[in-house]
Amino acid sequence: MNETNTKKIEYFIALCDDLITCKFLVAESKIARLLQALADTPPIYQLVSDCMEQFNRDREMNKAFVTDGKGRFWCNVPTEEYKIVALVFCVLADVEQKKIDFTDFIKRFFDDEDGVNCYTSFARRMILPFRELIAEAFGFPKRYTPSEQPQTLKADDDEDDDDDEDKHNDDEDLFAECSEIINEMTQQVELNEKERPQTQQFALILRSLTKAAKQKDEDTFLALAIGAREMSKGIKSVKFLMKQFSEKVEDALEDYFDDDED
Repeated sequence: MNETNTKKIEYFIALCDDLITCKFLVAESKIARLLQALADTPPIYQLVSDCMEQFNRDREMNKAFVTDGKGRFWCNVPTEEYKIVALVFCVLADVEQKKIDFTDFIKRFFDDEDGVNCYTSFARRMILPFRELIAEAFGFPKRYTPSEQPQTLKADDDEDDDDDEDKHNDDEDLFAECSEIINEMTQQVELNEKERPQTQQFALILRSLTKAAKQKDEDTFLALAIGAREMSKGIKSVKFLMKQFSEKVEDALEDYFDDDED
């Protein structure tokens, strides 16, 4: 990446930080500046464009901002990385274009944290993860890192049994979490990719991964996961989903090979 783009990305991230910490009264002007910086920064513009290609705007906005029949409102921020980037961009663009009444919007959907004002809640739940994902994508430091959870010491005679139980639970979690991502990748391939040999072969691997997960076949699942990561290269519609999948599988692979060495 050239020096000009690096400086532009640094500037964009700084604008995100400013938006997270600013007062509500000046937030809309800072949103306009942030969007202008996004448009002027080709790497970030391309990243957001890639996320938007996979994003069903109407469906995801309805899933994220919910109103029930009793007049209650709440926000469900998605967990998928590309959906967070796309959703936040859509919200900021709608605010900037006056399609969303910003004051009404944050009071409706973000006034649900005790002791936290609605703008702070909005910034923490939407702008902060957006900022972190952009920073991570281009190798810049995150603003916050999760604190390590304290480990509870166990009696020696219980350790083996507990380790076996933990391993079983970890496997169950892996299969369940990865199955959701695999299913979404399958949908994206079917919706967005042309029929070509690479895509067809990748779809076959996804189907096989689904079967291995249902059968709780760890050896086959992990072997197919390695192949899926390689085969996905160049398939644009699953770029961010594969990143999530790889992160989950990587830890499982490390544990698997550590166990073999033992």
